Amino acid sequence: MPVKSHFQLIANKTAVMETFDMSPSDQMVTIYSLDGKSIALMHYCPVGNQPHMRATPASADLKTLDFHFTGAGNLPSLAMGHEQRLVLQFIDANHIVEHWTWRKNGKDTAMIYHLTRQ
Repeated sequence: MPVKSHFQLIANKTAVMETFDMSPSDQMVTIYSLDGKSIALMHYCPVGNQPHMRATPASADLKTLDFHFTGAGNLPSLAMGHEQRLVLQFIDANHIVEHWTWRKNGKDTAMIYHLTRQ
């Protein structure tokens, strides 16, 4: 499925906002920011909840960021559908692979997006 993703520095360059368009009616927004030695994210999902995740880079030479679920806004039950994990792979300066894990009723579904800079 074709998607479009746009990254933008925001808040005086203290955060990165990714706008991810899956179709004309489905848009996700994810805000990434430093939090101590970790990178925190808040994901604004089209289903209306806001998962929070955190990744702690192993080194300064980032090739992969592995974000794990730490909680969510507007998610009354963990059985409800929500993004549970995100793995970002930085292939090179022009390619990123995003591995999203959607969890609903305890079952995971992988969604993988290959992004190329245009």
